[in-house]
Amino acid sequence: MPGLISKPIIDIAIAVHSRESIAAVVKRLTDVGYIDRGDQGASGGYLMVKESEPNVRIFHIHIVEKADTQWRNYIIFRDCLRRDAETREEYARLKKTLAEKFPTDREAYTSGKEQFIRTVLGKFSPVE
Repeated sequence: MPGLISKPIIDIAIAVHSRESIAAVVKRLTDVGYIDRGDQGASGGYLMVKESEPNVRIFHIHIVEKADTQWRNYIIFRDCLRRDAETREEYARLKKTLAEKFPTDREAYTSGKEQFIRTVLGKFSPVE
């Protein structure tokens, strides 16, 4: 996201047409060195990670069904950040605060963003 601070991990979401398609994507990613972290459900879809060294993640790939609310929420949130500088700046401040507060606790960092994301999504569509 241009103009937004971030942790040194690239997050990518991949939409598939059906749940059955996930296995083929997982196989391809595993073949090129990604680690299978399994289905995270509403907390991130099917998660694959790549590390530069043990426990140092550099890529997160979230595989979700295109018809899933989660995919729609990813797109809505992304579009809002692109469109609205004020929301993007507020999100950047929150991310910086959380990174300082939880430098080694990825789960707490992610959890700390949840309410902000839900609020932004709530302005545009119901969040399931």
